[in-house]
Amino acid sequence: PAAAELAAAFAAALVTGNTVAWVAEPAGQAAAGAWLTPLQAGLPAHTFAALAGSFDGLGSALVAEPAIAGVCATSADALPRIARQLAASYAP
Repeated sequence: PAAAELAAAFAAALVTGNTVAWVAEPAGQAAAGAWLTPLQAGLPAHTFAALAGSFDGLGSALVAEPAIAGVCATSADALPRIARQLAASYAP
């Protein structure tokens, strides 16, 4: 996703009092690196974390974590995986 799309998603989460844990492939983090450090510099501690990884690793663990109340995906290919994982966790 474009940097502007990510910034909008992050801003929406942060202004509503949420913490952002961004899971991105290393290439995605490199592309956003120009604005990521200034963004982090102005935020209170523990409100934003950039995590290098993939959905199958970190993203899947975050979706499964009961303490996490919501997930926002900026990747179209991650959305079906999140939906399947959430549906399986609520199956009777």
